[in-house]
Amino acid sequence: MSAEENKEVVLSFIENLGNAKWDACAALMASDAKWWVAGTIELSGTLAPKEIFAALEEMNGLLEKPLKLEPTTVTAEADRVAVEADAKGKTKTGKIYDNPHNILFECRDAKIQTVREYFDTHHAVETFG
Repeated sequence: MSAEENKEVVLSFIENLGNAKWDACAALMASDAKWWVAGTIELSGTLAPKEIFAALEEMNGLLEKPLKLEPTTVTAEADRVAVEADAKGKTKTGKIYDNPHNILFECRDAKIQTVREYFDTHHAVETFG
């Protein structure tokens, strides 16, 4: 696939993620995909996508609306798509989550193979506990 086609897969994935459409997200990922999260929080390390989706579902339960990931910069080259995005949400208790994320996706055969995500984990813990 071309870099542009990989970019389209990733942007579709992000849109589905922001609408809590986990099945649609999973359909865009390889069956053996891995998702790595930076830091030392409970979610950090390498996880299966279903583990990430479960954590996001739990997080969305604390929010007024599903967490939105708004891409600000997208760069695609070969099988890699780098996304800078702002993750935004408001908890039911009024806390604001506004956290920049850097995410590197690797794609093959129109599927996301790996995700490496970097963000301010301290802010995430302060917001969500």
